[in-house]
Amino acid sequence: MIEWPELVAVVREHLASGRAAPQCAEKASSVGESVTEKDAQREADAPQERGTKEDKPAPDPTPTPAEQTVSLEQVRAKLAALSQAGKQESVKSLITEFGGRKLSDVPMDKYPELLAKAEELA
Repeated sequence: MIEWPELVAVVREHLASGRAAPQCAEKASSVGESVTEKDAQREADAPQERGTKEDKPAPDPTPTPAEQTVSLEQVRAKLAALSQAGKQESVKSLITEFGGRKLSDVPMDKYPELLAKAEELA
């Protein structure tokens, strides 16, 4: 934390004495460095607070169903398995339901939902 009153006092002293601006700036800079060093020492001496970000457990890396990405190949494999199991009409109606005449017509953002519905048919 910067101690502004000390910095302001140095600047006022230099301005009142008629010293050149570069000298004032140099002195203010050295005060700023001193304050920074004091801040660093305070932080090092301060006890660690409980519940800081470092202490919190990491979030569960398992993505939620909405976050999971489903590839065209995954959907195609599932639909092919259903077709081979004799559910060609169901597969066609699923693809149509999601806005396509063929699987490649279905938007990628619909793949997770399409795969979920296909798994319900299995």
